[in-house]
Amino acid sequence: MEHKCFTAECLWILLRSMVMSLIEKRASVYSVICSIEQCDTPAKEAVRRMEEFVKAGNGHFKILYTQTDGEHDHFGGGETGEHLSIALDSASQEIAAWKEGHIQSRIQDLVREDASWNGLTELALVHAREQPANSTYLLIKVNMILLEWTTKGCTRKQVKEKLQQPPSSLQDCYDEAIGTIKKESRTWVLIALRWIACAVRPLRPAELAVAVALSEISGLAQRGDGGESKDMSGIKDMIRRDILGDMRHCMAPLIKVENNRVCFIHPTFEDFLLTHKPIPGHSKTGKSKDKERDVDCQILEQCLQYLKHVGPLALSSIHSDAIQHFLPNRLRIWLGDIRDSPLA
Repeated sequence: MEHKCFTAECLWILLRSMVMSLIEKRASVYSVICSIEQCDTPAKEAVRRMEEFVKAGNGHFKILYTQTDGEHDHFGGGETGEHLSIALDSASQEIAAWKEGHIQSRIQDLVREDASWNGLTELALVHAREQPANSTYLLIKVNMILLEWTTKGCTRKQVKEKLQQPPSSLQDCYDEAIGTIKKESRTWVLIALRWIACAVRPLRPAELAVAVALSEISGLAQRGDGGESKDMSGIKDMIRRDILGDMRHCMAPLIKVENNRVCFIHPTFEDFLLTHKPIPGHSKTGKSKDKERDVDCQILEQCLQYLKHVGPLALSSIHSDAIQHFLPNRLRIWLGDIRDSPLA
């Protein structure tokens, strides 16, 4: 069940069943929870209920909560005063062992694909140990994903150099991920990332493909390369049939598909994209309010163009698995934003 998202109701049912099974079988398990911001109950109440499951498990059930802002470190075990914090201490011996275990496991996988990695496990561990003790498990995980991408086709010497300069923060990782997108595909890949980050709900791969095509054809029209912006009939020839496969060839694998919905491997990448607003066609990320406003207005304009021109074409012109109904969701939110905007 790695990397799964649950509603609050499903989570509590799952935890209760797991604890009962563990007690019966006298087994032990760790459950790693990355985020609880989306629970129906407040975060504090969710943590309190999780602690009850930890106590009920009599040592067989342990939860590691990977959010490292310290917000929930103080929650304890009730009247006895026993401290049963489930917040993950990044400097603990347990998480240090998890970090090293993950590095060893990933390098073993990489050795099977590329002999250049053979014998480099200890070098990777040495430099990982030089990182601050409170560096997160997530940082190690994302860095290993990035290393797999950035060392493709590298010599053994180049791989060693990469291992000797590990990133010190998630932002460094994500900056490098954006910076290493293949140049010839950079524009459309950044458009796809923007759509994934801005969507009011996770998009299906087919929906993402049409959203990217819509953005691309709108861009051609604005530059005068594709006729009038209202002529959207050519969109059917711009839809990528395997957009996720194409993205995997162009950038580090920081996206995934769950239940036919596209999402990021961790919410921090979405936060990075929404905060830094990498602009298609630019090599650096931009933070100016003008750029941010322009990007949002462009997406809104594309939504309106879709509703006016592409919607009627969907049933007749677009392949049946790419019929789209996703943009009205975003419009409901943006129309209110625009009314309150200083540009309105």
